[in-house]
Amino acid sequence: MIKTLSISVFTIIFALSSYAQDIITADSISMGPKSIFMDVCLTNMNSSDFLNSMEDYSSLDLCNCMADELLPTFTKAQINYYFTQGHMSEMFEDEKSRKILTDCINRSLKLVPPPEDATEIDK
Repeated sequence: MIKTLSISVFTIIFALSSYAQDIITADSISMGPKSIFMDVCLTNMNSSDFLNSMEDYSSLDLCNCMADELLPTFTKAQINYYFTQGHMSEMFEDEKSRKILTDCINRSLKLVPPPEDATEIDK
């Protein structure tokens, strides 16, 4: 009985953890693994100039925040429109979307400690 329960709990935890790595849309549809999105996003960010207004942020930060916080606010139809029909820049023209991204990136920057070799600037 305990062995069966352990296997069941492990299976549920495994299923939930793998589901948590998927990007889920506002209409509860899985858009696939975050890792695949990150690969594609980073490749596209490094080879395109559609994010000129977001150039102060790293591609990694932008892609992470897109996957974790921005994309889940859109439906599958909206994401398909932005990504497959060449309207991706429209996603960042919306003030709400821009705020979601900048807030997310700023939070992540606060979590990262300064480099060990950073020195204090003399006044």
